Amino acid sequence: MMTKLLLIHPFLWFLTLTVSAPTTFANPSSTSDDYGFITRQYALSCIQLNKDLNLASKQMLETEEVKAHITGKISYLEKEIQKRRQLIEKLDQNSTRENNGNYNNLVTQFEDLLLERQHNITFYDKENQMHIVQHASVVRLEKRFSSQCLSEIKITEELHKSVCESKKNRWCEFFTF
Repeated sequence: MMTKLLLIHPFLWFLTLTVSAPTTFANPSSTSDDYGFITRQYALSCIQLNKDLNLASKQMLETEEVKAHITGKISYLEKEIQKRRQLIEKLDQNSTRENNGNYNNLVTQFEDLLLERQHNITFYDKENQMHIVQHASVVRLEKRFSSQCLSEIKITEELHKSVCESKKNRWCEFFTF
């Protein structure tokens, strides 16, 4: 019985360590020192949060561009489908042996265009769902960034130089000395 407790105890200790570790890094517990200036860890977490926000925004914009391209392609395919449909209807009215080959080609093209249009609509739907998720993520990151990193933060010039000197970051630009 005692050996079982010893085996369980290290596991529980490891489990609590792994559960609490991400929250420690995600939101530093000590945001400021005794004088009210932010800590280095907090400054670095704001810089990382800003990088995450920039990356998420960039990915969302790329998805918007893909959606716009697909929308244009779907519109083009619908116009081509309409043209083929009109030609097929004309050939249906004037059915002759000479038109039989053209008719079969048009029907094949029409079916291919319909299939391609459907594939593009499915792709658009997937991109749209991704865009919705990305937008929600950007909004969450913006709120978190605003509440954690833009609300009355005091930073020493020395800390600012050490964490912001080599980094081009929007958060670093908020401070002037």
